[in-house]
Amino acid sequence: MKSYQRIFFALLLLGVVTVVSTPLLRAATQSDDVLLRQARGREVVKTALNQMLNFRKTMPLSEEQKSKIRVVVESHSAEIKAQAKRGSDARAGFREASLNAPESEEALAAATKIGEVARSRALLGAKIRAEVRPLLTPEQLDYLESAMKEVQVAIDQLLVNL
Repeated sequence: MKSYQRIFFALLLLGVVTVVSTPLLRAATQSDDVLLRQARGREVVKTALNQMLNFRKTMPLSEEQKSKIRVVVESHSAEIKAQAKRGSDARAGFREASLNAPESEEALAAATKIGEVARSRALLGAKIRAEVRPLLTPEQLDYLESAMKEVQVAIDQLLVNL
């Protein structure tokens, strides 16, 4: 995968994961059948990732844009890696805390931590997108907006069935 493709994939992934996290977390904490909801949640994420991979392949960028976007994303590399680690740790903490007592204070605290991490991830994604947007043409911005709407529609349709 080329660097510019990873960059757009990372930016879109930040947005999609933020959109997907809250409803999935809410559904998992309120359900007796957490494993079924997790499987459906994976389906939502898989669909969103497939949509983003398709978008990544078709987004027209000049070499200059690819280079500039690469610089922006690389300047946030440490933040992105730290955010990914915090998210992984929060999800692992929730899995452990909710395994035997999904409505316990520990599970609630772990779920709250996931929400805090999602908020942090959303803000980081917004900061990076704010730096990338000026590098895109109006047509590319329209294309990006259209692709994000398609992803959102696909996610919304799957979430209705959770």
